[in-house]
Amino acid sequence: MSSFTYRIWIKASPEEIWAALFDPEQNGDYAYHASTHFDLQPGGAIVTHANEGMRQAGMPEVIVDGEVLEVDEPTHIKYTWHSYFDEGLTAEPPTPVTIDLAPGHPMMFPDGGVTQVTLTHDTEGAPLAARIVGGEDDDAGGGHAYILSDLKSKLETGSSFHGKVFACRTNAAPNTYRLGVAGGANAPSAVYPLDLTTNTLTYLVVRYNVGSGETVLWVNPTSQSSPSVTSTDFGVPPSEVDDVCLRDLRGLRAWKSAELPWSGPSRGVSWAKLATLWLGGCSVRFWWP
Repeated sequence: MSSFTYRIWIKASPEEIWAALFDPEQNGDYAYHASTHFDLQPGGAIVTHANEGMRQAGMPEVIVDGEVLEVDEPTHIKYTWHSYFDEGLTAEPPTPVTIDLAPGHPMMFPDGGVTQVTLTHDTEGAPLAARIVGGEDDDAGGGHAYILSDLKSKLETGSSFHGKVFACRTNAAPNTYRLGVAGGANAPSAVYPLDLTTNTLTYLVVRYNVGSGETVLWVNPTSQSSPSVTSTDFGVPPSEVDDVCLRDLRGLRAWKSAELPWSGPSRGVSWAKLATLWLGGCSVRFWWP
């Protein structure tokens, strides 16, 4: 694939989207949570710094850089993209990215207030970069599509992903960890009071209420009445669930809702196995009620 184009419609103004994309105070608050600094003028530098988790995983301080080629705020930018995740990517040439913002077509959005975001990445001569930005590399997350999808969630709901589960050290004994949940925050608002160890089989049941934003976590339960913890933050709940994702320090894995065996009057499923995924050296198996 020598060129990747992704188009998405966001209920926000071009100015709001532009700020969320190019203001480092905002662009590090969703997706990979790594801030990018843009000098928004032709010839200006672009630098993405690794976050703490990435640095702990061995990534360099600067993971992406580039140069602004064209800019017409708040509707158009073209810049180069060059990553340093590994030696193979570093050896590839910089590749151009173009982002255009335009009003959503009135036939699609008669009430207005929607902006069409079109991102094109020409990856000619950079096959490794093409796999990453196109979301084809399982070890690199979802690429541009994931970034813009989470940006949409952030701007439309005030939060990105919902019903989050975290591994944390809060009140855990040495060499153990605990599990916590949040409705939409980037840190757990409730932690299950059980110390766990790595390389041990653990069963998690998570219930997310789309109406209220409440998230409930059970760990190794035998029934719904087993002990659980409930998030105390709710954010702005979405109207529906679009993705189910797993994340480690390298990025996300996601399944779209259309691919999930949702339970319902017309699509009842009795605990069908969904998927088995290797994440950070661990086998994670999904079942969907």
